[in-house]
Amino acid sequence: MKQKNYKQAKEDFDTAIKLKSDFAVAYVNRGFTKIGLKDKKGARKDWETAKKLGFRQADEFINEYCK
Repeated sequence: MKQKNYKQAKEDFDTAIKLKSDFAVAYVNRGFTKIGLKDKKGARKDWETAKKLGFRQADEFINEYCK
């Protein structure tokens, strides 16, 4: 993601989530790719899923990027 290839990164995280649907960090990172792709609604949804899976910092990302 450092090279700002958000589309490819999102596809990679999509694959990770398909392989392991309870992988909270993949949802978090896919959320950041969606922010890079100007999809705040999608990012919020991913971060809410990560929160349900136990990723405690998800609220911070929602508050910072989705307001």
